[in-house]
Amino acid sequence: HTIVAKGWCNNADYAYYLEVINGKIQFMWNTTGSCGSGNNIFRSDSVVIYPYACTHVAVTYDPAGATIYINGVMVPGSQLTGGVGSIHNSADPMLIGTYKSINSTYVSFVDGEIDELRLWNYALSPAEINARMNMPLTGNEPGLIAYYDMEEPGTGPGFTLLNQCVATMTLLNGVTTGTNASPSHIPVCTLVGIEQEGISVIPPGIYPNPNKGRFMLVAGTASPGSPVFVEIRNVMSQIVYKGMLTRPETDITIGTDSGSGMYILELRNDRNEMAGLARFVIH
Repeated sequence: HTIVAKGWCNNADYAYYLEVINGKIQFMWNTTGSCGSGNNIFRSDSVVIYPYACTHVAVTYDPAGATIYINGVMVPGSQLTGGVGSIHNSADPMLIGTYKSINSTYVSFVDGEIDELRLWNYALSPAEINARMNMPLTGNEPGLIAYYDMEEPGTGPGFTLLNQCVATMTLLNGVTTGTNASPSHIPVCTLVGIEQEGISVIPPGIYPNPNKGRFMLVAGTASPGSPVFVEIRNVMSQIVYKGMLTRPETDITIGTDSGSGMYILELRNDRNEMAGLARFVIH
């Protein structure tokens, strides 16, 4: 499921793509432009993308290789093929949310919503990623090449996707394609509620957030009298807490020994159906 791609295999002008593959983040770059050679693939070792949760993804690349950050935290990854080298300078249009196949059809659509896309001409530091990930840019930041905040209202093909980077402005504006129902723009990245067999899946309340490993969980997501199970994972998908909720408001402590960073909290009912999903930060 492609987040962003640059290049086309059919004309030996391929540069890179960033995608979600079975919950892992994968970055592929090409040094020759040909999909038959020069491919290099780096992938997160663990699942880092969860359904119905808003996630900030950052990938940096420099002569040392690729690095993946999830919600500002570097996650372990592995080089699956190739090595390092200069990314091919493709003249083919950049695509957001899809991939262009050899027969020129659009495939591998992203299964979700993209709130913002930012491209830079250097590898951001961890401090820069964390300082900027939860706020809009001014468009004047040094090294910024393109900035799409996805704030334009409307659905369907043919409307302009504005580039908010002052240095490149209308030179890098885009245009939407698709059906009348998509793509649509969202003003802010939020948790998305779903309905599953009559059970409303809503973001449970976590107070305070961020916290120091102790918080109040407010979860009214299951029928009265039904047990609700809670599981908390870190960004490397390791379970740090499991338990059962006995009342709608529960005090939970997982401790600061779990480390600072982002955590995913998932609620399930007695039929193992998802009943709630949220993220929080320990600092």
